Amino acid sequence: SDLTRDVLLLPSTTAVQFSVPVPERGTLVFGAGVVPPFDASDAGTVLLSLQIDGEEAWSERVSLGEMWKEVSLPLREWAGQQVEILFEARSDTGHVGAFASPKIVPQGDDPRRVILIGLDTLRPDHLSFEGYPRQTSPALDDFASQSVVFDDAWVPAPRTRPSFRTSTTGRWPLAAIGAPTIGTVLQAHGFATAGIVANVHLSAALGFADGYDWWQYNDGDTADAQVSRSLEWLKRHQDADSFLFLHV
Repeated sequence: SDLTRDVLLLPSTTAVQFSVPVPERGTLVFGAGVVPPFDASDAGTVLLSLQIDGEEAWSERVSLGEMWKEVSLPLREWAGQQVEILFEARSDTGHVGAFASPKIVPQGDDPRRVILIGLDTLRPDHLSFEGYPRQTSPALDDFASQSVVFDDAWVPAPRTRPSFRTSTTGRWPLAAIGAPTIGTVLQAHGFATAGIVANVHLSAALGFADGYDWWQYNDGDTADAQVSRSLEWLKRHQDADSFLFLHV
């Protein structure tokens, strides 16, 4: 529905196996869901399972139409080892099992957290800490008093889409199309990555979701709702290096 995710699709009955190193402290995380075949009804379930070195570590029957399950498996038993991880899907109805963004996330004592917040169509000369006489931004004023504020900043274009292509890739708007995003770069360095947006110009179809484990688009939703979703995601990843792009 509102989510865009990279998935490993397994038609029934299919299994795929990977040989991967496990860090001293790590957790295997993934989403689990069902995708219907073109000629099937809306009813259908898939038995999804996960084996580590030949032993079943997780299994669950998931149904089409229900919320995807978010799975988090600590890997303490296999710490420091090279293991074989096997994903499998079994179904009698032809439905396809899907494992979303499976990855081993290292757990540290001091996880790194990067949050990028975009405030669309916000005029700096109407912010109180930039000298506007009315009290329009008390929370931002407080944040700015503890921060580095860049007063001389310019967008590359007077529109949402090209501006955020540049701000998330570091390239001019046309060169930014198809370029690696900050999500792609941090994902490659082991960060859990998410984008939570409500503007149609940042939809997944335009490439903005590339490099993100979790891209949630709720057209025209309120900032309160988006902040709540952001806090939920950050809480689920509080022990891991994580990057969140929130656009309101």
